[in-house]
Amino acid sequence: MRKFLPLISLLFLFPSHAVSYDISLSKSSVPAYDSLMISYFIDLGVQKELSYSVILMGERYNETIEEREVTTSYVNESKPFFTSNIPAGNYTLTLEFHTKDESGTSRRTLIILPTPMLQLSKKEAEAIAFKNTTSISLTVRNVGNVPLQVSREVQGEGYFDVSPDSFSLDVNEEQEVKIEFQKPENTTTFTITFFGDYDGMKTNQSLSVNVIVPYVNVSFSEEIFNKTILRVNLSNMGNIEQEVVFKVLYLSVEGVKEFSFNRTILPHTEESFEERLDIPQDSKILSVSMLYLNEEGEWVEEKHEYGIFGLPVPTPLLNFFTWALRNETARGLLISAGAVVALVLGFKLVKAFIGRKK
Repeated sequence: MRKFLPLISLLFLFPSHAVSYDISLSKSSVPAYDSLMISYFIDLGVQKELSYSVILMGERYNETIEEREVTTSYVNESKPFFTSNIPAGNYTLTLEFHTKDESGTSRRTLIILPTPMLQLSKKEAEAIAFKNTTSISLTVRNVGNVPLQVSREVQGEGYFDVSPDSFSLDVNEEQEVKIEFQKPENTTTFTITFFGDYDGMKTNQSLSVNVIVPYVNVSFSEEIFNKTILRVNLSNMGNIEQEVVFKVLYLSVEGVKEFSFNRTILPHTEESFEERLDIPQDSKILSVSMLYLNEEGEWVEEKHEYGIFGLPVPTPLLNFFTWALRNETARGLLISAGAVVALVLGFKLVKAFIGRKK
């Protein structure tokens, strides 16, 4: 038995379970906006307090993918990793852990491939050519992982001016572009294509623009119920959507006031609707107007007059009389002036009557 005591003592000097660990990747190289699986394990053999981290390190980019502190004997994880917004280049994926007694590091190489990609703020657009020249704007963004030199090409009839004509974009950088074009004879479509180049690697995105030459034919009729309900028959036989503005002019004890509301109507459409007027019940409606855009893009007004006793009355005159009736001094002067006018008219009538008798 004494012969085996030294061997038994040696068993207690060395751990009975070797610590093992590793990290691995499902792919060793990926483009931008791709995904891969990261897998790693740490086997301590016995339960211990453990801290570990998984870090992706490169020349211009570092990212901590996982960082934890646990009490365990075994860690085994797999998780997806997305390569969006990571610049192209060679990276080192590192698993590092620490306990009170042990530490370890495992590394793998990951190559993010150059991936040129452009993104436009819109793929389709509509422009109404009210004026001789019309413009639209959009944003061009570099969503790839390499810097790009951007150029453009326009397909369509007529004159086009693109500003800026060409430009460079770093990763995640964007540029606003203005496209100006002349009014065509008829409604048409043109396409502008943006090309991004990185060391001979190319990408492109296109915008299709429908240019509408406007034809305007908007009209309305109305009825008023109980002084506060406006029933409207609205017609848009033109080829553009119109957001018309209705204005109701009314006379109240506070003077001439206005109530307005908007209504959107699609092209080649007729509709009827009711609008409750937020005006005092005892108000007198003077007119109903509709404002809309003409073929030059200017606001024009169609106005239906009601007036007083069927006669239109200028708004300043209505405001003056309303103010005079509410002001005690002005009301007295107005009554006195009315009495004087009545006396003068009466005197003239009597004089004319006597003249006829003679």
